[in-house]
Amino acid sequence: MNARTYRVVMRIAAVVIAGVVALSIVLELPLYVPLLAIMAVLVVAVVVRRSVKEIMADERSRRIQEKSTDAAYRIYTVMAAVFALATLMLRSRLAPWFGIAGETVAYSVCGLMLLHLVCSRYFATKL
Repeated sequence: MNARTYRVVMRIAAVVIAGVVALSIVLELPLYVPLLAIMAVLVVAVVVRRSVKEIMADERSRRIQEKSTDAAYRIYTVMAAVFALATLMLRSRLAPWFGIAGETVAYSVCGLMLLHLVCSRYFATKL
């Protein structure tokens, strides 16, 4: 199998997952239905990836991926923190759900930063 076929299969897999999740929501199916679909697609992805004979990524593409991930993390955390701070500061003037949304975003940003710290420490010892 070549890299192009692999990408097509992964796109089809993404559409299948989206369809199963959407169908599960609409039909109010149990939670295990989309989870089983996701696990099945992950297994298929691993099997299909192993059958690709081409080089899928090199050092340059990995470095680009690292830089884009780092930039997205930093931009998201700053924007989310500003949103949380603004909604918490203006909660008396806004609709009541803005305060809840601000707290939720603030806690999720804190959780994301803690997760980033743990992952950074882990990879610092591994690399």
